[in-house]
Amino acid sequence: RSDASAEFWNIYRNHYLRLIPLYLSEMDSSVGITLDTANLNAVVNLLESMWKLRRDGWKLPEIISNAEEIQEAQRTALLWAIGEPELVESISSGWIHTCGLRPDGTPTCWGAQDSELLPKDQVFQSISSGWIHTCALRPNGTPVCWGNNKHGQASPPEGEIFGSISSGWIYTCALRPNGTPVCWGDNQHGQASPPKDEVFQSISSHILYTCALRPNGTPVCWGDNQHGQASPPKDEVFQSISSGRLHTCALRANGTPVCWGDDSHGQSSPPNGDVFESISSGEVHTCGLRLDGTPICWGADEDGQSSPPADEVFESISSGDNHTCGLRADGTVLCWGGNQWGQSLWPSKPIEAAR
Repeated sequence: RSDASAEFWNIYRNHYLRLIPLYLSEMDSSVGITLDTANLNAVVNLLESMWKLRRDGWKLPEIISNAEEIQEAQRTALLWAIGEPELVESISSGWIHTCGLRPDGTPTCWGAQDSELLPKDQVFQSISSGWIHTCALRPNGTPVCWGNNKHGQASPPEGEIFGSISSGWIYTCALRPNGTPVCWGDNQHGQASPPKDEVFQSISSHILYTCALRPNGTPVCWGDNQHGQASPPKDEVFQSISSGRLHTCALRANGTPVCWGDDSHGQSSPPNGDVFESISSGEVHTCGLRLDGTPICWGADEDGQSSPPADEVFESISSGDNHTCGLRADGTVLCWGGNQWGQSLWPSKPIEAAR
């Protein structure tokens, strides 16, 4: 059935593993599978052990395919329910959800965001995941936001056109085509009050502060600064900047990283001697891509968010709260780390069952 994949993951991520056998046994006859229920406990036990591991959620198809304790009918049913991977051209990790844009510009999100909230029949050029809201830009630059809007973070100003957008915790910032910044949502620490008469080439929002780069690459930050996260080093010029919870990281023109702010988990201590093509600050960890596309992360790792899969090469990387996602050149996504909301499960679409 058309919603099989979404329903399966909804059950999985909400821990209702004991319902999965019932769900599988009641699949429409169109699936063409007859389940032998004698060994369904093996399926449940396998999924339960994977759930406890969490960081191995992205290995689910491989594990199911190779699990000898699963009968063939159950294996086929599970792989059918999971669906085949969605291909995306960009990714953005939020706190407890992740979003991406398909090649045709339509959005897909997974984790703690109701898929029913996704804009219907909309095409976007960029997307940015916040706490439990998401914002995106149409090809003409007009913004669309959805999700939690308690503080107005999902209510962009009317009549505006933007060149880039960045969703923070409960606020959002964007840059007009001329580089002037506009922010909306919560402003208790001044994070949504950018400096006047400034023009920027890029902007990065997080919890209670925001950083941006002027056209000449010099950084400017505003908002909460209790750990020095909004006090960039002087006389530095950067090609990119990424705001974390209480720390900030940026890349010089030669790809060397510089981080400042809180370093209680080592999130502001990048490895020596590495050169990066991109960098992404999460809650209390940071990840980057070397020039060859291989990932490296540092900082907190209690959920595996700083332990990327070995032997992988990515086109881009995005750090969330306690998870990280990487985008391969073929458009498939790999996520690792916390998965309590399904934020590290890859996007998938239903496929026809093997008959």
